Amino acid sequence: MADDVSPEDKKRRLAALETIQAAIVTEINAQLKGKIVEILVEGKQKGKWFGRTGTDKLYSSRIVQTTGEKLVHLMVGKTVPGLYRA
Repeated sequence: MADDVSPEDKKRRLAALETIQAAIVTEINAQLKGKIVEILVEGKQKGKWFGRTGTDKLYSSRIVQTTGEKLVHLMVGKTVPGLYRA
């Protein structure tokens, strides 16, 4: 089957889909703002602790009070597509 879609149209369509997807993810993530979530702490990079929720969302925070536990409970303060922040 011939590809009759120009590269410019492909780029335009992809950008439109990415914009829609970012809006959807932003709306979903915003529902967790102010809620406590369980985070599996994975490490520290560039002065920030990072880890993942049980639903595999990334979480980043400058302050994680842990005494060696890998699981901590933190409040979601700010959300961006694909990432929660303290």
